[in-house]
Amino acid sequence: ASCAPTGGSRRALCPQAVLLMATYSVAADFVNRAKATGGLPAATVYLVTSPGGSEDFVAALQSTTNVVISQVVPPPTDTVNNPLAGAYASAMAQLNPAYEPTYTSMEAYVNAEVVVRILQRMEPTAFSSFTQGFLAATYSNNILNVGGLPVGPYATGCSQGLRSVWITSITPGLLSSQLISTPQSVFSFTSGACFGSASQLLKPLLFGQFAPSDTSLTTFTSGLASGISAAFAAANAVSGGLRGHVLHVVPLTSTNALDPTDITSTDVIPADLFALVGGTDVPSSLPSSDTPVIGFVPAVEDLRQPFAENVLNVRGSVADQAYALVSFASQSLGLSRFFLCGESSGFGQAGVTALQLALQAEQLRQVGNVSFGLGDVRPCVAAAANTSAGLQAILLVGHSADLITVTRQLFALNRGFSLFALSRAGGLADLAASVSAGQPLYIASPVPPYYDSTALPSLYSALGGLRPAGQPSFEVLEGYLIGTLIVRGLSNVFGTCCAKMGLLDSVYQSGMFFSDKLKLGPFVQCASGS
Repeated sequence: ASCAPTGGSRRALCPQAVLLMATYSVAADFVNRAKATGGLPAATVYLVTSPGGSEDFVAALQSTTNVVISQVVPPPTDTVNNPLAGAYASAMAQLNPAYEPTYTSMEAYVNAEVVVRILQRMEPTAFSSFTQGFLAATYSNNILNVGGLPVGPYATGCSQGLRSVWITSITPGLLSSQLISTPQSVFSFTSGACFGSASQLLKPLLFGQFAPSDTSLTTFTSGLASGISAAFAAANAVSGGLRGHVLHVVPLTSTNALDPTDITSTDVIPADLFALVGGTDVPSSLPSSDTPVIGFVPAVEDLRQPFAENVLNVRGSVADQAYALVSFASQSLGLSRFFLCGESSGFGQAGVTALQLALQAEQLRQVGNVSFGLGDVRPCVAAAANTSAGLQAILLVGHSADLITVTRQLFALNRGFSLFALSRAGGLADLAASVSAGQPLYIASPVPPYYDSTALPSLYSALGGLRPAGQPSFEVLEGYLIGTLIVRGLSNVFGTCCAKMGLLDSVYQSGMFFSDKLKLGPFVQCASGS
């Protein structure tokens, strides 16, 4: 029927264009009937969303005049608007010299190229768990370059690869196309988005940092915060946040919602905190299993029996550090007789136990063992002074402040022995600076040396815009690794982003992460990362 009688007053209400969303057979039937009956003006334009089977749609039309199709894959023969056209033609000709280019085979070719690019991005270790590794490589927030055609980025809530549309005007015997990209300001969604503007609507992810329960850790905590913030800033600089979520570190103290001595109670963890970061002293102070804790836990071995899955520990364990010290002293320096001097705290005694096990494993001799209280190193110095001749090395475990004091006093004895230090947290640079040139002090660090800019270029780059001098430290580096683990873990989340347990599941499913040349993991039924 006509939209208005000929010459009628409602003729102006006839449409200038008809938008059709239908399969190709239904769309073709509508266009043919509309044109045959004359119910619409002859100048009416028919705009058809990709009907699936464009060639069949065109073949079914009785007249192609004023028919326009939107294509969601690039035109197979258009070398101007499709950088893949040449490669596609070459590949198809090798398979079948008599092939005819179609949108269907073009879409299949793009799909296969995307799969190849993702396989190329997978880490070698990811193939052992192929499905998870393939998804992790896909949802990595990087745009795939498929022969010059940008595909992605894929993210939770957005499984859309191509973001452009090719408008195809049908002319006799040929389809001519025009590329149109959707502006980011047009669409936005409250959950999951393919457009950058939506990131403004997504809730920031807040990470509460532990307040130091020990005042000696204030500098260490500050360094951690700088490193974590550097990793977050790098992620926030890309598309306005990680999958649209801006990451923030929120310092927590007893005056602003977190009591570090009682963080298990429901009233001290704000509901809007996504996770806790930083360091804690003992597993008994950790929150319930529904709150992720990412940072450093000196007594990491205590997290394994029973296993605390919500705690992700970045640094090497006390046992790792103890064995490294003993192994180095024995194999590199040829030492075989050791005196142990450890702080009487839980960490100190755990360190002493680990050192004793390492000595047994290397079949080395322990010639003495003494403990000292926090702030009082006199028992250690007195015991070393009274030890018989032949003492080669003293293994020290404790806070950095006490280690600085005891190393100075022990070297003052001039007994010719070497000192090996295992520090609880922070102060490693101060400890190293406390001795004179030529005094043999060796320190176990649970994180790599921060001064190697060639091995850790991304750290130095991230810190450049955060700290005026761009100078890292052991503490800053550890914080940066904590932040990196969070960013990489959230990047690989396969479920809805961003759920707290999704981060934990992602870390355990992905297993291994990389920061420059440094490996983090594998994270399995153990809580130590590096």
